[in-house]
Amino acid sequence: MRTDPDGLPHHDDRRALAEALRAALTQRCPDADGDLTAAIGAMAASRFFGVRFRAEGNAARAWVARRPNPDVFEVWDPATGAWDFVERLPDPALYQPTPEGTARVTAKAQEAMAAVAATGRLAQALAAGIEPDDE
Repeated sequence: MRTDPDGLPHHDDRRALAEALRAALTQRCPDADGDLTAAIGAMAASRFFGVRFRAEGNAARAWVARRPNPDVFEVWDPATGAWDFVERLPDPALYQPTPEGTARVTAKAQEAMAAVAATGRLAQALAAGIEPDDE
């Protein structure tokens, strides 16, 4: 994974993945809500960057998170486009997961797993400039 000096995934790679996610959602899941978007984004980011991202949530929202160690919490919010370390976001309190919120996101993703997986694979392929592996 290419990174910026601060440790975030490289800016161009983040932008490419965000654009690819929008295109994949438009094509495969045009009615995806924030929970499904976060689940699909986490799958696509994990495949694209080769490190674990996961969907998290609370009562108000869902996002994609990467926690490589207990002191580092990276957030990608596909709904707003924000992608930074949580402490540098304008309102870090918005991104505090709750067990109920994350369970809601997980349940919704499991319910629609075929669409989540196919759309996540498409977003990763579009971002990487390769052929999708599920056509």
